[in-house]
Amino acid sequence: MRKILSVLLSLAVVLTVMAWTAGPASAAPSYGSQMGELNREINATWMGQFLYNRSHRSTNGLSYMDWSTDGCSAPLVGQGPYNFSDACLRHDFGYRNLKRIESTFRRDVWMRRNKASVDTQFKIDMDDRCRQVSWWTRPGCSGLAETYEFFVRAFGGGWPTTDYYVRSMTW
Repeated sequence: MRKILSVLLSLAVVLTVMAWTAGPASAAPSYGSQMGELNREINATWMGQFLYNRSHRSTNGLSYMDWSTDGCSAPLVGQGPYNFSDACLRHDFGYRNLKRIESTFRRDVWMRRNKASVDTQFKIDMDDRCRQVSWWTRPGCSGLAETYEFFVRAFGGGWPTTDYYVRSMTW
């Protein structure tokens, strides 16, 4: 009987120490926090920082976000002659996370304004890429970026945003 009591007491001490040192359980970020972080990643973070955050997502607290990509649903867009793959990464990130947040929190965030915000940043990212190419190929790059933007706004994600140019999300 004394051995059983000793084992139970030891077990209670071990469990108490484990619970005390483990700290509070980390909860998933709230709806407002997730929308705020998504808005920052889409509209307020320069591309280099976005790519850094993407590659360090397991250690920077952003692992809950959907970082998957399919190259803007068209491999030629990302790996075309002007390589818009970084713009596609952020565009896919925006679309996927708006849909994920809407599904998780049952709120209507996949709306025209938020889609337009992601589409607007896609065009800005492609324009930034075009500024990096040589001056004699820049007109072709810009023309292709406008074509991609038109198709994304007209056919991407469910409804057109051709008349919307928005630089921040609503939630």
